[in-house]
Amino acid sequence: MSVKFSNPRGTADILPSEIPLWNLLENTSRVLFQRYGYQEIRTPLFEDTFLFKRSLGETAEVVNKQLLGLVSGRAEAGNENGKEAPAFSLRPEGTASVVRAYNQYDMGREEFLSKLFYIGPMFRGERPQKGRLRQFHQIGAEAIGRGADHPLLDAEMIVLATHILKVLGLKDFKVYINSLGTSQDKARFALWLREKLKDKILSLNEECRVQYERNVFRLLDSKDPDCQAMIRELNIAGEHLSSGGEQYFREVCSALDAASSRWADDVTKEIKKARYHILTDELTTHAIKYNRKLVGKTMPVLVRGRDRKEGYLSALTEGKIVVRFKSEKTELIGKFVNIEVTSVTPLSIEGALADQLISQSVH
Repeated sequence: MSVKFSNPRGTADILPSEIPLWNLLENTSRVLFQRYGYQEIRTPLFEDTFLFKRSLGETAEVVNKQLLGLVSGRAEAGNENGKEAPAFSLRPEGTASVVRAYNQYDMGREEFLSKLFYIGPMFRGERPQKGRLRQFHQIGAEAIGRGADHPLLDAEMIVLATHILKVLGLKDFKVYINSLGTSQDKARFALWLREKLKDKILSLNEECRVQYERNVFRLLDSKDPDCQAMIRELNIAGEHLSSGGEQYFREVCSALDAASSRWADDVTKEIKKARYHILTDELTTHAIKYNRKLVGKTMPVLVRGRDRKEGYLSALTEGKIVVRFKSEKTELIGKFVNIEVTSVTPLSIEGALADQLISQSVH
């Protein structure tokens, strides 16, 4: 009796029919990040567990409940005592790894401000449910360096995120922002929250009581109805901000007000159409530049069926690029063959069936 495997619970396969949408989302983000001066960085999928504990805090829910650790029975190479190797964990978010790379390679020596973005899978060991996966995908950006502490940079980051959402077609959404102020403001605010809640916290569930002790700010975004009602009664309106913290926040809001006039929803259709064509041209150039490198090369592909073009079969490369080639041999469907690339388009490749066939097939 054969065993039928399926993808692990809390994960999702991205099938060939979905790849074009994923490529559109990722490539659109890359184009806009680069337009705002951000460079892509790629870090390992796992790091030393202590990195996440130090970055997110020992009391963070991600650290306490959601880290997916990697276990190895082998001692670390070069460890003469044969002690257990350091614990590693799959990354639950991108910031810690990016900052680690920034410091490790001393990027601050070369740049006054490093603007970096990342795209990739993240992992959290939470109970799978609708909208919450153990492996999910994230697009993020970090601005690090001596020039990073500026309200205009905070505003730019928010404008950039909004710009990406609008170009991807999202409409009628709102952006809510607030501020914890300076580090001194945050410390005073934590004391104020504890004082206001100390006589009420015992009426809440155990998880809320633990959050009160470990990190009182976690109560502000609690999903517990009783906790939400308690927080609303506090009427938090920014009184915790110092004059410096309040001024910084006002400058961020002022910059956002100025930027919103450029990206208002009442932009004419002609301007939107022009922006769309500019983006499409950039994406096309990016794809053509990559695909042209493949012309003249021979590559293995998996034949998946008939192509919409009469007399052609459709196949996929290992990198999920669509390839079409002229052939009536339907017996090749489900098999690997070698294709010599003859021409390219932004979204596909055309080729000719090479003499050498690969006998391996997929069942």
